[in-house]
Amino acid sequence: MASLSQDGFGAGTVSSISITETGLISASFTNGQIRTIGQVALARFMDSGSLSKLGSNLYAETYDSGQPVVAKPETSGTGRVLSNTLELSNVDLAQEFVKLISYQRAFQANSRVITTTDQMLQDLMSVMR
Repeated sequence: MASLSQDGFGAGTVSSISITETGLISASFTNGQIRTIGQVALARFMDSGSLSKLGSNLYAETYDSGQPVVAKPETSGTGRVLSNTLELSNVDLAQEFVKLISYQRAFQANSRVITTTDQMLQDLMSVMR
């Protein structure tokens, strides 16, 4: 007579994923198991200010920035991973205000040119009549 025995867990599907501060990615399965399925890697640059801005919060390595040093979070000078948190803006507000003031002054200067040109044309038309 043959006997059947189970030496493992039943089939399960991923029900949730979590990430620790050290970057470990764990999956919870519907069969009750929790397994580490990956590791987040972070990169830092010797001169992060020299990275090339690509837009949409993307940057590219340049000669001046140096090559990336890829490591686990909280090692080799990298930061930590904060799961389920909202990232603060990485916009330099002082620089954006300077740009805004510059644009406003340029708009005002252009507006004055148009006003002056309009006045000159009106004066010219009144002299010609």
